Amino acid sequence: MINVVDNVLVALFAIMGDGLAPFRAVDTYHMVYIAYYHRKTWKKRERLGLPKLVDHNDLPDLRKEEIQPDTVDLESLVARRMPRRLAQKVAPRIPKRLARRIVTRSKTNDNPSYEYTVLTEKQQAKLEFHERKFSKSHTFYKPHETETHYAFPLKLLVAVVLLLDCHSALQISLGACTWGIPYEKRPFALTTVILCCSITCNILGGVLIMVGDRRTRKKDVIERIMRQELTSDAIQQMETQWMKEAEERGELHKSVRKNIEDEREDAENKEIMKAWKGVPMLPKKLLGKGEDHRQPALPQRARKAGSSSASLASSSSSTSKKAGYRSGTALPPLQEDSVQLSRPKPTLTRDKEANNEGAGQKILKLMRKADMDRS
Repeated sequence: MINVVDNVLVALFAIMGDGLAPFRAVDTYHMVYIAYYHRKTWKKRERLGLPKLVDHNDLPDLRKEEIQPDTVDLESLVARRMPRRLAQKVAPRIPKRLARRIVTRSKTNDNPSYEYTVLTEKQQAKLEFHERKFSKSHTFYKPHETETHYAFPLKLLVAVVLLLDCHSALQISLGACTWGIPYEKRPFALTTVILCCSITCNILGGVLIMVGDRRTRKKDVIERIMRQELTSDAIQQMETQWMKEAEERGELHKSVRKNIEDEREDAENKEIMKAWKGVPMLPKKLLGKGEDHRQPALPQRARKAGSSSASLASSSSSTSKKAGYRSGTALPPLQEDSVQLSRPKPTLTRDKEANNEGAGQKILKLMRKADMDRS
């Protein structure tokens, strides 16, 4: 009876350990190329005498000839020596010859950008290919800095992949010992040690993934995004409460609040449906097939991994879905204490609303206008 229970438990463990072994072997293959080109880049930059990268885990993807010089703003140069408001008035009145001299001097004084790849085109293409395949299989891996995370550390990446490989290898050996050796002759300590080591490797892999995620997380940016979402939810709840109170007093018809709630639900359902369409199936995700739905990386100019929290705010864009991810503007500052919400003033009564079919749309327009005035 004990042997039957042991065989069943080993079979259940083997579903994950043995079943994911082929996929983990493919991930190890991609990881070897990623680690190789990382070390090759570091050694080549050191041999060429180039300065260290801002983030040695985030390799640049632009070539030396593709790097464009930064555009110099005359107003910003003047603002270095005087207040910003005064610079806005002085900069347009500077003669063209003097302005050209100021711009050329600033270009010669500025340090050139050394954030370019030293790999050949073929090597860079291979590196990007393996990074893309690996990031589809493991969502925690981010090869480049994004709005909310830095690049994932290479050392932790290698450790996680090796631990997962050890877990699969130990599970295979556990099944071979359990099913290959008769239970009368099989030592009890052999299967116990293998099982404990395999479970420990799996747990350590998860812990390292959690540690890497916390290290690479931009806490200030995520907190500001969360505060913005909480503020918008609180405003919606207050508006709903005010409309309910207006309905109880008879100043607003029920259809107005219902139409607003229906519009919000439709917008949320569309966002959910659009997000689910981009989620690939599990086999496609593991094999690296399907479309690429990773979080977009920041442009190379906006990658400042070693900067302070102020640069984090400037590198993070607004939470818009399309244009906001690519822009380098800062998040709008929140003023939660200074926000004073005024109650909407409904203009139509219940009788007028029942007689006029287009009155609901007019009330919606008035309420939206009131929201814009409050903001």
